[in-house]
Amino acid sequence: MFAREALTTRPVHGDRQYRSLLASASWLGTEAPRMYARWEADGLERADSLPPAPWPVRWLDALLYPLVATYLHAQGLRRNHRLRRQGRVHECFQTVTRRDRLVILSEKFSRVAEVYGPASSVTPEA
Repeated sequence: MFAREALTTRPVHGDRQYRSLLASASWLGTEAPRMYARWEADGLERADSLPPAPWPVRWLDALLYPLVATYLHAQGLRRNHRLRRQGRVHECFQTVTRRDRLVILSEKFSRVAEVYGPASSVTPEA
């Protein structure tokens, strides 16, 4: 499911960065070869060949990351508390932040992954 979503997405902004993400995820080519081939035909460029962000952007990112990550975690805890109080435990989620990514892990998606995981030709660890 993820491979299909990643390969049908059309970025509004940051096309070059998105293409570098796809290039670094070569497992997408084995999961959805025809869709990946279309992206390859348009040209994929590895992230290590992209120039780094300007130093003011990197500095601002380093400054704001702790604030934004803390806010996102606090909001996730608040919403999960409200969902549990309402008896909607199946809608709870976990917020994971790192310098290079934000992941929202929902209970519902975990169940879907368990059901459809065996149908995948590539394990998530690969």
